[in-house]
Amino acid sequence: MINILQVVPTLGYGGVAKVVTNYYDVIDHDEYHFDFVTHGGVEDYHEKLINEGSKIYYFQTIGKIGVKGYSRQINDSLSLDNYDIIHIHTGDITGIYAKAFKNSGAKKIICHAHTTRAVSKSHKIFEKLFRRMSLKYSDLTMACGYEAGDYCF
Repeated sequence: MINILQVVPTLGYGGVAKVVTNYYDVIDHDEYHFDFVTHGGVEDYHEKLINEGSKIYYFQTIGKIGVKGYSRQINDSLSLDNYDIIHIHTGDITGIYAKAFKNSGAKKIICHAHTTRAVSKSHKIFEKLFRRMSLKYSDLTMACGYEAGDYCF
């Protein structure tokens, strides 16, 4: 069995949540297991995931607690040895999350682009740094389309 930790902004609404939950609904659950880190609160869909054997970890965002605080959350909450892959879906800042997971000992990290522009003015200022971090700290980059891949990587 391949154990994958999906890192998402939220799990209950929005495009990223829909993509990830669509993956979950169609995977072979004898071959793949998903657990989740979400940066939102408890949502209706979570009960289904938990009842089917997934764990959901509720984390504060890097924007609220910084990379060191986020890494501490990882170390305090997760055993990364349980995961073959960390699949990060956190918009244009996947690289920051990838750095936190890499610093905490993740084996394989995928950064997945789902956006074609900065989500805030502060992100716009640091977009070149975010791109470099995504490439440096991930083992694989993916995008939902060419424009998202060009923008994020």
